[in-house]
Amino acid sequence: MSNPQRPDDTLSKGYVAQCEAKPIVGKIDYGISSQQMQVGTYRPNADKVTVGEACESFLEHCSGRNERDERMTRKMLTVYRGHVNNHILHSDHGLGSRKLSQLTARSVGDFRDGMRGVGVTVPTARKILATLHSVLAYAISQDWVATNAAHGTRVIGPRDEGSKKIVPPSKRAGLKNLNRTISGVSA
Repeated sequence: MSNPQRPDDTLSKGYVAQCEAKPIVGKIDYGISSQQMQVGTYRPNADKVTVGEACESFLEHCSGRNERDERMTRKMLTVYRGHVNNHILHSDHGLGSRKLSQLTARSVGDFRDGMRGVGVTVPTARKILATLHSVLAYAISQDWVATNAAHGTRVIGPRDEGSKKIVPPSKRAGLKNLNRTISGVSA
């Protein structure tokens, strides 16, 4: 009777060596999860590049786009710099020192909660997360990370806090004059 591990001797020795090697190869740890390899989400630079480095590179990229007039205004570049320097890279609640491979949806949610905890308003928190989303989209384009951890992160606040419609004073005065005119005509 033949051994199930070792087929009869008529097979090549290469096959036998391969069968013996499979359990050993499966135990070698390359620091890569087999799930990442199967799904295609493994990126070798994700363990090396931090969020801070990705932000700096993103701002350089935006600056270059601004200089070339490629749909990047000076104002937007200033807004991105403010979000990155004041919030994303903040020493207390920021993500600057975290490696891209360690950035998860949960860590982005914790970042959002940290911002809200120090008094950042709902609209501003949404804008900062949009900037972080743009940074991670740039990181994807550079093959530093495979997925955008900021995708789908929502900022929900109390009903009375949020974006409010702003009516400029000139329109407000115009509406009052219009109401007076209408009131005077109908009287």
